[in-house]
Amino acid sequence: EIGYVSGDVGVQRADDNAPIAAVRNAPLLPGDSLSTAAGRAELHLAPGIRLRIDANTQVRGASAGSDGSESQRGQGTVELRVFQGGNVQIDTRTVALSATEPGAYAASVASDGSVTLMAYSGNATVDAQTGNQPLSQGSAVQVTGTADSPSIQSGDAAPLDQDFADFNHARDAAEARAFQRRVAAARMDGAEDLDGYGRWTNTPDGEAWV
Repeated sequence: EIGYVSGDVGVQRADDNAPIAAVRNAPLLPGDSLSTAAGRAELHLAPGIRLRIDANTQVRGASAGSDGSESQRGQGTVELRVFQGGNVQIDTRTVALSATEPGAYAASVASDGSVTLMAYSGNATVDAQTGNQPLSQGSAVQVTGTADSPSIQSGDAAPLDQDFADFNHARDAAEARAFQRRVAAARMDGAEDLDGYGRWTNTPDGEAWV
């Protein structure tokens, strides 16, 4: 679902040609696309798994599961933040990034179609039709060519654009505050019985139990 929206962000449903404004807590279903202009957004792919979307970026919804998710990348830059669990995949036109452990990862697709995948913390795998290779912490790969004949070059992970990095740090801080509130709530007598009657959700005033 769409967990956070800032600025100009739109959604186009697979069964509707008319784009609509993105709103918090709305689902992003398989075949739907989300596009940012001057805005940014965050998708909640699964518990503890967030996809942060930079300005001028498009992503498409794919399949989702209880322990992870899959998101198809169009053009632009995203950061994948895995706080717990894993089994997350981001598809691009040529290769996919698969993360199976907590960490911070990024994917960027340039206007010429070249793809850059980076691991800032944690370890992932670059999956290609010609084979897979590890993407270790602090490393990056740049991919050109086609899906059936990609050219993959390895190097060091470069910093993200500072404005996007600041956005990601702010969202990390929001996650930390939400976690602290959950811990505090769990200390209340009977808190374990709440799960059957609602869920935590984002509101303009912060997270709330609904």
